[in-house]
Amino acid sequence: MAERWEDEYVMALPGRGSINNNIFVSDFEVLSESDGGLHFLAKVAQWTRANEAIYADYRLIGGDPQEGDLYGYSHADGEGRVVVALRNPTIERRSFPLKIDAALGLPSSEGQFHVNVLYPYRRTYPPSRFGEAVQEPVEEFQLLLLEIRSE
Repeated sequence: MAERWEDEYVMALPGRGSINNNIFVSDFEVLSESDGGLHFLAKVAQWTRANEAIYADYRLIGGDPQEGDLYGYSHADGEGRVVVALRNPTIERRSFPLKIDAALGLPSSEGQFHVNVLYPYRRTYPPSRFGEAVQEPVEEFQLLLLEIRSE
């Protein structure tokens, strides 16, 4: 389980692609002590709904979380855009070779692909080509949400 409640929420909505959701909040103290609280919940839900077309196609990626492997979900719109959620279920920092290819739902292309980390921080990688891998470190119990776009 993730250390932060925000990670669980991001994994549930944009990570797994749950467009329709009901939130039952029983601990307003946790929300009031965290950055943004209810504002964070609203922003994630709004982003997920605004990007709902991406969730028509999803794939499981990575390995078996019960074996300590990094795992996640890939959502593709079929037009060169993918949202990827990666989770590290262990207490050790890991690296995930995120290969820019059809396994993520991307069409083959001679052009460049742009990879951006959307959550829990912002990061932009130099452009990549189809078939290349981006090595993204994933900290212990961390969830990453990334976006890949073709030119």
